[in-house]
Amino acid sequence: MALFLALYFKLRKKKLSGMIGEGDCVFLFLLAPYFQLHNYLMFLVVSSCAALVSWLLVFRRDGSIPLISVYGICLILDMIYHAFVLG
Repeated sequence: MALFLALYFKLRKKKLSGMIGEGDCVFLFLLAPYFQLHNYLMFLVVSSCAALVSWLLVFRRDGSIPLISVYGICLILDMIYHAFVLG
């Protein structure tokens, strides 16, 4: 995923460092041990879709995507699901 993003921004001639902060990468790196690989990839896909939907509905005028905020909300929802539904 990181390679794809780097290639995409290189082709678009934009700097990736201006769009994704160091804290974003650290958060995703520290989140990895919480999930198994399949579940982590599923979490990234679902959270990214949720971030895109939230941007389309709420943050479009602002121009920024609160990626890690949405990832954090999805993580909290996942923890609640595992704690109360799965027991």
